[in-house]
Amino acid sequence: MDSIVDEFSDFLVYPEHVDIKKNETKEYYIGKAEYILNTLNKDNYFEFLKVFLKKYKTLDIEKQKEIETIMNIKPTEKIIVKEIIKFVNNKKSKPKLNIDDY
Repeated sequence: MDSIVDEFSDFLVYPEHVDIKKNETKEYYIGKAEYILNTLNKDNYFEFLKVFLKKYKTLDIEKQKEIETIMNIKPTEKIIVKEIIKFVNNKKSKPKLNIDDY
């Protein structure tokens, strides 16, 4: 799909202001996104992506997993080590009697 869009991207003519219509086909939105992607440089792309990721958590789990796969995001493992130190007095001594020697 990317190679087809790359080949025909020169023939796509969009106005400077991009209007996005509601209830269009999937291909319509892909075309608009490709146009916006081609007009952004690296720094602007980063800012644009940050804004679009604001609604990432509202997506279905399957769609979130698909985006993670595309971006090559792998789950991380956390290793938590709990160290418990107990001091035990092992000396069991008899109680001392208070005896005065008179």
